[in-house]
Amino acid sequence: MTTIRSSTLPHALLWHGRSVATGDPLVVELTTIGQIAPADVHVVDGAELTVKALTELQRFAHHTPVIGPWKLVLMTSADRLSIPVANALLKLIEEPPPHLLIRLSAPKLTAVLPTIRSRCQLRFVGTELVTDDRF
Repeated sequence: MTTIRSSTLPHALLWHGRSVATGDPLVVELTTIGQIAPADVHVVDGAELTVKALTELQRFAHHTPVIGPWKLVLMTSADRLSIPVANALLKLIEEPPPHLLIRLSAPKLTAVLPTIRSRCQLRFVGTELVTDDRF
């Protein structure tokens, strides 16, 4: 996580393998070094995200952070986004505000829309790649 301290963290990360929403190391690191406040973290389940809720998420993303230089969006189940929501999210990923970090997670990388995958830095989390439909 030394990339956070040097401000070279990519604006969009896609962690695949298993969800890391609980005890997320990115949140732990940012709060430990005083780079983010709890009010600047928005957690959302991609499986339940609607276009209307995404509009609220975009509004959150464009407001200035409360404390520190960053706002963080944590999205689980990025592989279960509906096509309309995924396409709308793509706009935020392509043109994020300078203070926004987006961390998506999905158990199965190939289930994430290819246009979203291509615009994120990929990180594998777990002990083995998920290649079947167990999830």
